[in-house]
Amino acid sequence: MKLIIKLLPISLLIITASCGKKYLDYNPVSNQVVPKKVEDFQAMLDNTNAMNESSAVNLGMIGGDDYYVTAGQYSATGALSAADFTKNAYIWAEQIYVGRETPIDWNSAYNHILLANYAIEGTDKIERTTDNQDKWDQLRGGAYFFRGYNLFLLSQLYCPVYNAATAGTDFGLPLRTDSDPTMKFPRASVEATYQQIIEDLTEAEALLTDKSTITYRPSKAAVCAAFTRVYMQMGDYAKAKDYADKCLAIQNALINYNSLIIPATNTFTFPASGVGNAEIIFMEAAAFVGITNNLFNADSTLLKKYVNGDLRNKAFFIPVGTKINFKGSYKGSLTSYYAGLATDEVYLNRAECLARTSKPAEALADLNKLRQNRFTPATYVPLQSVDAQQVLDWVVAERRIELIMRGTRWSDLRRLNKEPRYATTLKRVLDSQTFELKPNDQRWTWPLPVEAIENGGYTQNPR
Repeated sequence: MKLIIKLLPISLLIITASCGKKYLDYNPVSNQVVPKKVEDFQAMLDNTNAMNESSAVNLGMIGGDDYYVTAGQYSATGALSAADFTKNAYIWAEQIYVGRETPIDWNSAYNHILLANYAIEGTDKIERTTDNQDKWDQLRGGAYFFRGYNLFLLSQLYCPVYNAATAGTDFGLPLRTDSDPTMKFPRASVEATYQQIIEDLTEAEALLTDKSTITYRPSKAAVCAAFTRVYMQMGDYAKAKDYADKCLAIQNALINYNSLIIPATNTFTFPASGVGNAEIIFMEAAAFVGITNNLFNADSTLLKKYVNGDLRNKAFFIPVGTKINFKGSYKGSLTSYYAGLATDEVYLNRAECLARTSKPAEALADLNKLRQNRFTPATYVPLQSVDAQQVLDWVVAERRIELIMRGTRWSDLRRLNKEPRYATTLKRVLDSQTFELKPNDQRWTWPLPVEAIENGGYTQNPR
């Protein structure tokens, strides 16, 4: 733990540095340690504060529709954190950043990528032997996972939604594959960005063990779960389904919510840090900065979607005065939201892929398995249909009430907006002002941070 804490200040150079020595030539002060062994690099990736507690999903959560804030909350001095961009993002303003605010998603993801690159380069210099092969594979595979997964998270915020017809020319991400933060990487295309994500996750899949005894460490199951997200965004439902199969062959447990002891107070339903949660495949959380952290009001339209007997209503929400607070994070924390990979999402991913490939019976098997674990036995009635479109409608509706504050809603909305049947207009009301974000508006892609534009020379996303 101490090793990476000492190295972290260096990683902050990822955005701000525009000149200086190469990172690997950095001359540490006497109390800093330069990693040389597999164990040293693994300790760097095992620092959960650095690698798992700052998932790059904040802008999507701010801009999503799981919650709202009142006009009074919105304007309250000091209540919305020091960053003005959270208020601007809440109303999808054309200009998000005011000055040089900390771009939390961009910085956190590229810090993860920086450290992953450092670990990959470390394994290049360490011979893989019969004595260290398991640890070497975990280290290198984990590093590739962190790089590919964080590129994917960034793509959901700062790249246009994947469109095969335009992906080759749409602006993607700077694909940083070197640990030197002073190197200039141009923005690649969206197509190249997704190909890099796929290459990195493929490398990770070949190296990692099926499951990890530590949920904060990547595993083959986590890689496969991530792949389902990637290929669903690309519209390749056959490949997404295949990876869901692989994932659920390794880990497929679901929590029966009837077995939960649901507190009647504003206390999280699930245990802290996901301990004992059988659905968690890979633990990651968003140390949320901004509006929803302290000012969460559950969206009233969302709450109406929970029917009689659905235990998620009480497991996820609780009235607190005039508000409806969220208490259903798998992180079990008052200061961060679960934003990792879990089996419930993978079941829903596979069900959607099956429905989209005209296999309604198989899709319903997954959907009903999930729902049976969410309803009281006396009220649960299995869904039945032979109509693939009807089943797909049910799956899309189920995603809405299952994956609350997971960091997935924004990317779901973006891809579903391509289909008129599922296209959604988001609205915010503050006193007499109404703000709208219509399907396929350019504001579904967030602007790059000011620092990135200045230091990288990148073209800004149109708004």
